[in-house]
Amino acid sequence: MKIEKQYKINIIVPFVTMADIAFLLLIFLIISSSTQKTPLLKLSLPESNQFDRIKKTGNVEIFVTPDNEVVYNKKKCDLGELRSILLPGKQCVISADKETDFKIIYKIIELLKENNYENLSFAVKRQTGVFSGK
Repeated sequence: MKIEKQYKINIIVPFVTMADIAFLLLIFLIISSSTQKTPLLKLSLPESNQFDRIKKTGNVEIFVTPDNEVVYNKKKCDLGELRSILLPGKQCVISADKETDFKIIYKIIELLKENNYENLSFAVKRQTGVFSGK
């Protein structure tokens, strides 16, 4: 009886490429998590050399486009709808285009007063050529 030789197959796991894949995945997750929440809105924020940084968590964000459209929770709404869906809170950030009519912003401020908001902030862009801030 003849016994055949069994060949042992050496399996090599390339750990170097696994590290490359892990770093690429990490870079992808960092980039995708730091994108803007509302990429569809093209706002040209007003410039200012005086500003304070605020925490982004826990704030109600209201966006106003150059066409005076109000966006709340990624949905366009008018002031009547905003009045009915706006919950009482403490902090609000208004991001309005510099071409927005101030009447709309004033009406939003009045709505926020009615809902007992204690802190109101406006989003601005840092003025170019001027270093200021905290």
